[in-house]
Amino acid sequence: MKKAKYKRKKRRNSQVIRRIRKNTRKQVEKEFYLMSKYDIDNKCLFVPPLKVTDTLFKDQGITTLDEQESHDTQSQLEHDEIYYQNGYASAAALMLNLIKNSSNRIVRESYINPAMFCFRQFLELSMKDSILKYRHMRKEGNKSEPNIEGHNLVKLWEGLKLYLSDSDEEIQSIDNLVKEFQEVDTGTAFRYNRYLQHQNGGKEKFAKIDSDTLYTRMLQMYRFFEGVNEHAIITLEEQF
Repeated sequence: MKKAKYKRKKRRNSQVIRRIRKNTRKQVEKEFYLMSKYDIDNKCLFVPPLKVTDTLFKDQGITTLDEQESHDTQSQLEHDEIYYQNGYASAAALMLNLIKNSSNRIVRESYINPAMFCFRQFLELSMKDSILKYRHMRKEGNKSEPNIEGHNLVKLWEGLKLYLSDSDEEIQSIDNLVKEFQEVDTGTAFRYNRYLQHQNGGKEKFAKIDSDTLYTRMLQMYRFFEGVNEHAIITLEEQF
C-alpha cells in the first residue's frame, strides 16, 4: 500500500516538474526569443509621442567617403571585418541557434527567413570583400579581373575562384553549396514574403530547411570564406 502511494506521489511530482519546465521554457522564449505583435503593440503605449525635432540617428562623427578613404588600409580592414560581413554571420548563427533550441513554431518560423537573409548577405559581402582585397582595394578591376557588381552569388563565386588554388579540396563542395543557394534564392526568397514575391513577379523556390543541417553548413561555409578572407588580407598587406 505504502509502495503504491509512493509511486503515485513520485508520478505527480514528475508531472509537476515537467509542467514547471515547460512553463519556464515558454517564459524564456517569450522574454528572450520573440516579441509578438501583441508585445510590440504593448510597448508602443509607453514611448513618448514623436516631435518634429526628433531624429533617427545621433551625430557620432560619421566620416565622409573621402575621409574614410584617406584612412590607412589596416583601419579600413578592421572596420569592414567588425561591422559588416562578420556581423551578418553572427546574426544568422544566433537566430539559427534560437531555432534549434526552441520547440515553439512561432519562434522557428519567425526567425528562419531573417537568418537566411543574413547568411546570404554574409556570403555576398565576404566574397566582394575578398575580391577587393585581391584587387588591392581598387574600385575597378582590370579586364582580366572579376567585378563585384550585382548580387548573384554564383557570379561572385566564379570571380573569387580566379584567386584560389585548384588543389583545395573544399572548392568543389563550396561550389555546389553556392549554386544550390543561388538556385533557391536569387535575392528575394528570404527578403520578401510570398505575397510580395508574387506581386513583384517572383518565382523563387521554397526550400525545405533542416535547422541542424543548415547550421552545420553555415559554419562550414563561414570557416571557408573567412579563411579565404584571411588569405586575401595577407596578399593585400604584402603590397604595402
